[in-house]
Amino acid sequence: MNQCETNKAITSIKELLEKLKNSINTIGDAPVVSNVTDIQINKGDTVDFMQGIIITDDRDTIDDLDIKIDLGDFNNLIPGTYIIKYTVTDTDGNVTTFTRNIVVLEEEIVIPPENDDESSDDTTDDNESSDDTANDD
Repeated sequence: MNQCETNKAITSIKELLEKLKNSINTIGDAPVVSNVTDIQINKGDTVDFMQGIIITDDRDTIDDLDIKIDLGDFNNLIPGTYIIKYTVTDTDGNVTTFTRNIVVLEEEIVIPPENDDESSDDTTDDNESSDDTANDD
């Protein structure tokens, strides 16, 4: 067998193996999703709806996948818990769906601690005395 015949035989074997592989598994597996966790934001903040999510597929890259995000009634200005629905479809037509919660929190209001009446009176008296002294000069 010369080199040309060997190359043709190898090509034929490769083509046969590819056909056999495709006949066994004509459609790949559905996309696999991991690392889906709830997200908490303050009222008015923006959300990265893909934050932390990892999507893999046995045949397609992330760029080949069709990812749809259904926000439902999500509103980042109204506190509450919102369920976001995701649908991932690969080029074989396999579909994976999942949900995650987005929790919109009220904005934190920082209230300074109140002073005792006596300590505020003492501070006021000291300041008044200093002001009076300053005015006398």
